Amino acid sequence: MAKARERGPSGLLVVDKPAGMTSHDVVSKIRWIAGTRRVGHAGTLDPAATGVLVLGLNKATKLLTYLVGQDKTYEARLVLGAATLTEDAEGELTGIARAEAVRALTREKIENAVRSLTGDIMQVPSAVSAIKVKGVRSYARVRDGEDIELAARKITIHEAAIHEVRDSKLDTRLYTVAEGLDIPACVPVVEVDITVSCSSGTYIRAFARDVGKALGVGGHLSALNRIRVGNVYQREAFDLAELMKERENADGPLDLPVLSLEEAARRLFNVRQLSTQEATDISFGRRIPAGEEGSDALVLGTQSPESQHASTEGITAAFAPDGTLVALIENVKFRGTRCAAPVLVFEAGIDFSRESGGAAMIAGLDWWFWITVVLGTLSCLASLVQYFRGYEPDDYSQGPMLVLEAFLVVYLVGSIIMQAVGPGPRGDWLEYYGYLVTAMLIPAGAFFYSLSERTRWATLLLAVPGPVLIVMVHRMNMLWYYY
Repeated sequence: MAKARERGPSGLLVVDKPAGMTSHDVVSKIRWIAGTRRVGHAGTLDPAATGVLVLGLNKATKLLTYLVGQDKTYEARLVLGAATLTEDAEGELTGIARAEAVRALTREKIENAVRSLTGDIMQVPSAVSAIKVKGVRSYARVRDGEDIELAARKITIHEAAIHEVRDSKLDTRLYTVAEGLDIPACVPVVEVDITVSCSSGTYIRAFARDVGKALGVGGHLSALNRIRVGNVYQREAFDLAELMKERENADGPLDLPVLSLEEAARRLFNVRQLSTQEATDISFGRRIPAGEEGSDALVLGTQSPESQHASTEGITAAFAPDGTLVALIENVKFRGTRCAAPVLVFEAGIDFSRESGGAAMIAGLDWWFWITVVLGTLSCLASLVQYFRGYEPDDYSQGPMLVLEAFLVVYLVGSIIMQAVGPGPRGDWLEYYGYLVTAMLIPAGAFFYSLSERTRWATLLLAVPGPVLIVMVHRMNMLWYYY
């Protein structure tokens, strides 16, 4: 089956996910709105959570792997004094703290507990996360009644800023209560509004649990809103309900105002401006000299002060002189030499050295190649037919010879003009002279054949291998130039 053609632009779309929808639900809606199947998201949000959900459309889906690893910022509400099975408001209550212990909580104590969980720490992920345990999602094992405790992993809490601490009451009737737990309908708790900037892989539910554990009262997450992913912010997000309404009133899929590949790369990665030759080399998968930090060739991408942790370490967005995003590259060591190698190529097989009329020149060379092969093959067939049917020189010189001679003149003149107008890389000259030699061999063989009966076998030796020689020279050129 043929591959489906991409519809619509390629880029990133930032959606403000509403509560009550899964991330996959949002992806399905955008597929319908944009009229394309190639849509993915960078980082799941729980159904109850809201905020930034970054979607990739068409070619930009290749960027999502790197977006998943970006730092994130959340606005959260912690409830201290009550613990739940899922560590959020969706799970059943598993315990409540004594009223005296909750009343003893002060802002200073809470700030100290939060401070102890800031920086590089080991965090045990939530048991109801999507992490697989022996091939089965952890949350599925918990639903089946298993007692799961996942291994701790290293994360980083860059900053945790407390905005408000207030006494509150928890209506336990809104929760499912664990079997055997006898609690009143209303219990005292402390609510904490906090903003957390953290590394990828951090579970804010687990953070709420650990803050409550550090204070000895238990805790869970009651609200979560993601306001940043990397260098993409909630203020840039589109309202999903409005997009759906526009789509319903439109005749077909919407032309969504996506963040272009180039702009997205400048926000998410360091930027390196390539020369035309470097851009061509990277486009064909070759390595280039490594860029140095602080040099003119390597410039930090546009970032705001509040997103100092948003860049992807080690990955650089490589741009051609015309502003085209060629690839993502990474400095590596190859045979003892430091160089930059492509990690993900967006524009493959492009020769950026032809600044004017490049596409027409390359297309012209391709046409000349195939015309040479086709006409060369016809000349071979003509020679074979003439040989076996025993035509006299006067017979065939009036037909095939005139065609071959005309082809030779047009081919040589056209090739010379193309090379004079825009000489390309060194490989183009090998290709040109290879075509010149093989194009001369074919009619030369037919010419010698027309002179005498004695030269017929020499004719076959010259004319028949013509197309084969053309293809061989073309492949030699590819190997020499591209490798």
